[in-house]
Amino acid sequence: MKKLALILFLLVSCNDSKSTDTGGGGPVDPYADCDKVELEPNDQHDEANFLDIFPVTSPEVVCGDLTNNDSDYYYIFLDPSYPPPVFFLSVLLRTDPEVVPVIKLSQSIYDPFGSPTGQHQTIGVFYGEQGILFFEDFPVTHMHLVKNDLFIEVGSASPLFNKHEYELEYWNF
Repeated sequence: MKKLALILFLLVSCNDSKSTDTGGGGPVDPYADCDKVELEPNDQHDEANFLDIFPVTSPEVVCGDLTNNDSDYYYIFLDPSYPPPVFFLSVLLRTDPEVVPVIKLSQSIYDPFGSPTGQHQTIGVFYGEQGILFFEDFPVTHMHLVKNDLFIEVGSASPLFNKHEYELEYWNF
């Protein structure tokens, strides 16, 4: 009977629910579940927040805010030593239901000598609905010197009158 009580106690105390009580009555940190947090300015390619070096072995969560006419740019370096020439990117973006989220993927364009030209090629555009956008296993080509980066642009297709928080989760396997 004592073993059963101990097992029940452990099951109840180790559940996955998160408490919003801070203990001191202070404000709850909206970014508590985030691995990374958006840093402004990041409104164009050359201001992109660095996220990671692909491949990544487990999902990462980035938290940010969208306002009207705002786009947030993130940068991922594609490791040229990784053998396959293609990474498969999966993304889940969650925000408020009134937002129509948009993700645009692009890569730098390089000159014949391997230097970035400052221009970018769009490789994919994805639209969500009711605050959710999900795509899985989108192929991203990488080659040493000419396709070694990935930019993720987060925006909204709907007009925004308030600030909206979002969580961007990305991974590749």
